[in-house]
Amino acid sequence: MLKAIIIDDEKKARDTLKLALQMYCNNIEIIGEADGVLPGFSLISQNKPDIVFLDIKMKDGSGFDLLKKFNVVNFIPIFVTAYNEFAIKAFKFSALDY
Repeated sequence: MLKAIIIDDEKKARDTLKLALQMYCNNIEIIGEADGVLPGFSLISQNKPDIVFLDIKMKDGSGFDLLKKFNVVNFIPIFVTAYNEFAIKAFKFSALDY
């Protein structure tokens, strides 16, 4: 079972993704959610997930800002966003998908 965290400042987006993962990915367990960079950093640091579903633009910064807080990214970032112009930058951060 893979442990995952969802970080998105929109609750509806988090709920939609969580529902899709529950319906189609029975090997992924959602272990937490956060609504921004700072709470997301804390949640990831405390829980050591395998995967982080990460929004690009949030009220307190970007998903890239969050990734830069880690000396080593020990999880797979998967960007979930409506902003397609950030795809190349996401893959430079070793994102599995965008």
